Amino acid sequence: MKLIPEWEAHDKCLMAWPCNKNLYKEIIKDARLEMAHLANCISDEETVYMYCNKEDYNDCKKYINNQKINIIQLELDDSWMRDIAPIFIKGDNELKCINFNFNGYGKYPNYFNDNKVGEYISNQFSITSYLNDLTDLNSIIWIPEGLMDDDTDGHIDNILCPIGNRKYLIAKSYDLDDLNSKNLTKSKSIILSNLSSTDSNIELIDIPLPSKIVVNDKKLIASYINFYFSKNKIFVPKFNVKEDEMVYDIFKDIFKDKKIEMIETSHINYGGGNIHCVTMNVPKNVS
Repeated sequence: MKLIPEWEAHDKCLMAWPCNKNLYKEIIKDARLEMAHLANCISDEETVYMYCNKEDYNDCKKYINNQKINIIQLELDDSWMRDIAPIFIKGDNELKCINFNFNGYGKYPNYFNDNKVGEYISNQFSITSYLNDLTDLNSIIWIPEGLMDDDTDGHIDNILCPIGNRKYLIAKSYDLDDLNSKNLTKSKSIILSNLSSTDSNIELIDIPLPSKIVVNDKKLIASYINFYFSKNKIFVPKFNVKEDEMVYDIFKDIFKDKKIEMIETSHINYGGGNIHCVTMNVPKNVS
């Protein structure tokens, strides 16, 4: 089994239409507008499949109105495609995938439909599901803390992202009064110690957390690490805070062969995730 890096060529992007009204409340329209805009932007780079509940189909079609995006009716509980889609792997020079059970992060009750999405997608694209050789890994690094108050209790895509060539982006808080500052410093030390033990050329690049952002009286758990690779672009969250420009410059310097496109996603983020969380890249080929 070989996991396929996100920066390798994509065949398609999978997304799920915001539907959890208990989560988004009165700002669900704003979250849907942002999701539609993100889908339209990604569709310029690769084929997009947007899954949505039957009752939301007409609404989704109205918001998107883009022939390059395939809208498919599928029962959903939420919109976190990164958590419910299959994991794509390379095996015997074929694209294969693994479906894991999704349990609502162990604390949310509405996950029955989302737990079926991975199998549906695997069948839709005729990819055989494999669990063989699942533990074929060199090492597993346990990071003790995620971002404070993260609804998922610390998803890694708010903290760390490999980008190839032995380089990793890692979130950093420059506010010493922020409880994340100490935790992220500790996490960086653990990651660097583990990775450098087998490769002294590992490089961790600090990406600042955005300033405090409040939407509908709720403080967002936000990170620029939650971005999406495509063929020619990097889609990065935009929060309209002072760190936006700094992060844009860092990404531009790192990804010299790609255009950096910052997209406003604060209302999506209100639900607990961001660009990386609401997308899943399907690799183009594995030969």
